Amino acid sequence: MKIRYITIVLILICWLSLHSLTIMNYEREISLSVEELREMELIEIMTEREDERGVRIDNWQGVLLSDIFDLYDIDDFARLKFNSYDGYQVRVSEEEARKYPVLIALQRNGKAYEEDDLRLVIPGMREMFWMHAVKTIQTEDESELAPPYYIFFAEDLLDRFTIAEDPEPFRNVQGYYLVELLSLVYPFQQDEYLLTGRDGVSHQLDFETYLASAVLADTEKGYTLQGGDIPYGMWIKNIAYIQCYDRAIIFREQFENLKEISNLLEWHILPEYLLTAEREKISIELDFTAEDWRDKGVLRWEK
Repeated sequence: MKIRYITIVLILICWLSLHSLTIMNYEREISLSVEELREMELIEIMTEREDERGVRIDNWQGVLLSDIFDLYDIDDFARLKFNSYDGYQVRVSEEEARKYPVLIALQRNGKAYEEDDLRLVIPGMREMFWMHAVKTIQTEDESELAPPYYIFFAEDLLDRFTIAEDPEPFRNVQGYYLVELLSLVYPFQQDEYLLTGRDGVSHQLDFETYLASAVLADTEKGYTLQGGDIPYGMWIKNIAYIQCYDRAIIFREQFENLKEISNLLEWHILPEYLLTAEREKISIELDFTAEDWRDKGVLRWEK
C-alpha cells in the first residue's frame, strides 16, 4: 500500500510540474501552478486583430506579468525570454515589457484554457510575440549585442557552395544548410546567434536547439531561415543579418548601404570606413552596389 501511495504522490508532483509557469530570475526559480495564478487578481483585456478572415475581437482574462513581478519583487532585467512547451521562443525588451500590458491569459471569450495552455498575450506587439502554452519566463541582463568587429558578406560565402535541391526535410525548395555558411565564419557553431530579417523580426537562438538543421531557402526576395527544429511562427523571411560574439554575416542584397544596417540594428556609432585584410579602406558612404564591397573576404570595423 505504501508503494502505491508513493507512486500516486510522484505522479501528482510530475503532473503539477508539467502544468505550471516557471519564472527564472537569475539564481531564483519561482514555480506557479494554474490554481495559484487563478487566485491572483484577474483582469480583462479586449484586443482587435485583422486578418484575411476579417476583424477578430477577443476578450482575454488573466494575470498581468507586472503584478506577478511586483508580488515577487522582480524589477532588475534588460529583457525577458519566453519559452513554450513546443519550443517556441520570443524575447521582449524591458522597455516593451513596461510599455505594453503583458498578460498571462487563463481564458479567452469566457472559455478557460486547458491546464497546460497558458497564453502569452501582448496587445500592441506583433502576434509573433504572442504564445501558446507558456512554460518559462527568464529574466536576462543583456539587451543587445555590441556592433561586430569582423564583417562577412553572405553572398560571397554562399558562392562557395552548390545550392541544394530539396534540402531535408523540405520539398520543392532550393537552398543552403545554415551550418555551411556558419562554418566559414565561426570555428565552433555552439552558443546563441542573433538573426534578423529585413523587416526587423529578430531572434536570438541557440545553435544546438534550433539551428543545427536549419535551411536558408532561396526565394525571389532573399532567403528564408527555416528548419524542422524552428517552429513555423519563428521562421525569418528575407534574413538580413547574423551575429555571434564579434563576428557578423550581412546579406548585402537586402540593403543599399551600411547605414541601413545601422538603422535596422540601432547601432549608435558608425566608423568612417571598414578595413580589408590588406588594410584597404572602404568608406561606409558607398552603396553596396559599388565594386569596392565585392569579394573582399573579411572586413574589420575600425573602432
